[in-house]
Amino acid sequence: MLRPVQIPVEVPRHHGTIALALPNGVIALFGLLLLVSLVGVRVLARAIHERRLPGVFRGVREGERGVLVVGAGDGGRLVVREIVRNRELGLAPVGFLDDDPRKRGLKDEHGLRVLGTTESDDLSRVLDEVEPDEVVIAIPSAPGTVRAHLSRAMTALRNELAPATTTGVTR
Repeated sequence: MLRPVQIPVEVPRHHGTIALALPNGVIALFGLLLLVSLVGVRVLARAIHERRLPGVFRGVREGERGVLVVGAGDGGRLVVREIVRNRELGLAPVGFLDDDPRKRGLKDEHGLRVLGTTESDDLSRVLDEVEPDEVVIAIPSAPGTVRAHLSRAMTALRNELAPATTTGVTR
């Protein structure tokens, strides 16, 4: 059986101390609210620092260039994370392409979808729909044929092809 907690309180009288009883629910609620407050402040600070507040990916802002990332794996997520953290690059990711058709429709932690594959028909459709300003190839093991195919498709749309390294984005 739970008993109320007795907290001694000093009273400036000649009687000495008086015990004040608090229900256990009040103490538990205080601890829970304290924990939620501490976690909430931490999450809010991190969201502000990493610019992950709602509305960050609601399209390309004025003055930014839309970037389509080819590769939805670790390399692609690294490139998107770098673009999001460094808004001074003037880039805004618009989505992913991947060579694995099973990844189509999947979202990453930033809310970006895999829009299609790197095959000719799908690539042309995605490039027409999204109309990116740049394409970043984030597949470290991509063969030259994939790079050449993407380059030809982008040249047809008069866009530039920006290479990516495994450590970030180069322009």
